[in-house]
Amino acid sequence: MAALWEQARPAVFAYLTATIYDFHRAEDLLQEVAVAVATKYHTYEPERSFLAWSIGIARNRALLYFREQARDRQHFSDATLQTLGDAAEKLAQEEGSLKREALRHCLARIVGRRRRVLDLRYTGERSIADIAGELEMTGNAVKIMLHRVRATLEECVSRRIAQERVTH
Repeated sequence: MAALWEQARPAVFAYLTATIYDFHRAEDLLQEVAVAVATKYHTYEPERSFLAWSIGIARNRALLYFREQARDRQHFSDATLQTLGDAAEKLAQEEGSLKREALRHCLARIVGRRRRVLDLRYTGERSIADIAGELEMTGNAVKIMLHRVRATLEECVSRRIAQERVTH
């Protein structure tokens, strides 16, 4: 559940900041949504999009906020809130797809021993000590290599995404 929430959280927050004028109140609502997601997780149906489900909870919290703030004329209709929620979900899915494609591209460029260390750690789910023993390296050398490879991948993915955004 925590991993799903961490993936959905940026899109949920984008939705809330797009609908709530007060940034700090949007942050407060995000926390309320996080609590609601955690307490209602048992009602979540896995065949449904977790992001859509989370944005639905955020939409309900936003509606409740606007009802409480009824004297304030600056609020959105239910239809507008639905449209904003749909847009936030679509953007999050596109961003995830773009990141996955960039990561695939960047991983293809990692070869040799560096690739072997990555595969053992993340595909084989092996411990640092196991990898060090198998590749005749020290544990520190494995940690340093993993750190450098992850930094290289992060930089490559960021660069690739930036290039994709420029070309599209």
